[in-house]
Amino acid sequence: MRWRVSAAPISSPIFNLNFDPNDALTFGAGHHSANGSIYTLFVVADDRLHTRQRDWHFNVRVPVSDMRATLNMLRKSGLSDAGYITAWGFSATWDWPAWFVRLARAPNARTRVWRREYGR
Repeated sequence: MRWRVSAAPISSPIFNLNFDPNDALTFGAGHHSANGSIYTLFVVADDRLHTRQRDWHFNVRVPVSDMRATLNMLRKSGLSDAGYITAWGFSATWDWPAWFVRLARAPNARTRVWRREYGR
């Protein structure tokens, strides 16, 4: 059984209201099981502008022959002009050796949209 824990420091200030994960704290832990499945839980936190922004992710990656399935559950929260907001998101990805397809429900402060992606 192997566990992985990581942390990244704040690198530099920015002067807009966008959430920039390059300038945020990231804390997480993961487990790599004997059958090749990977489980991770991590949070990206940014409070430089006192907005209490948090993005929580729980990922499960399961190998299936030479392919794999990845599920990601996301919870976003923080202060906005409209007050404190929380939103949930989800993505499901299927990877082949050279291609992938993904269906995702992405939370946004104004809308929640379903995204379909594919590529190499």
